[in-house]
Amino acid sequence: SFVMTAQTVETDAFGNPRMHWQYIEYGHGPSPYVAPPSVQITAPADHSSFTQGTSVTYSANVSDPVDGTLPNAAIVWAEDGSAIGSGPTIHHIENTIGTHTITVTATNGDGKSASQSITIGVNAPPVKPLPPSVSITAPPNGDRVFCRSSSTPVAVQFTATASDPNSPPESLTYSWTDSINGGAPSQVSTQLSPSLNLACDQATPRGTTHELTVTATNTSGESASAQ
Repeated sequence: SFVMTAQTVETDAFGNPRMHWQYIEYGHGPSPYVAPPSVQITAPADHSSFTQGTSVTYSANVSDPVDGTLPNAAIVWAEDGSAIGSGPTIHHIENTIGTHTITVTATNGDGKSASQSITIGVNAPPVKPLPPSVSITAPPNGDRVFCRSSSTPVAVQFTATASDPNSPPESLTYSWTDSINGGAPSQVSTQLSPSLNLACDQATPRGTTHELTVTATNTSGESASAQ
């Protein structure tokens, strides 16, 4: 601040001149208070979780008591300190697995700022379970078994192997079906290596054809078959 003096001459009641000095002080007081903007994140909710690669929509309600609606450039979003967009609503693909802090900062024309932050989690995509493997080791494909009578089934021992590649390996269930002479298949066993009594409907040189299929299914519902 500084002081300025001024000299004035006034006449008293008797007509005599009187000299007066005036002291005027000039200075700078505190700036008037300017309220910051109002900022509230509306989406997503705090502590939300997303799968890696998801495009997340971030939204905030922003208002200013003086400026009203702020321009997009005055509303800045950041993830872990790095800018990811501007405006009241943005879309950002979350590619980094882990926990992240999302912050939106609004700045009005007077330079006053306000921020709000939330925390989100980004998780790795779920691993799709693998199907098991299964194969029939005996009898060989196309094997022929002698049929003595059309009324007497033929006992045949089947041997199969199956395994599950998931970690840890999942348990397996089995189903054998039999299609006789190209007809509709029907289930004949739930064992991995069953002994089956195969019908012999035609005691002819042509014989009866059995098309057998074993299917292995793991607990995730993934299946594989051998025929």
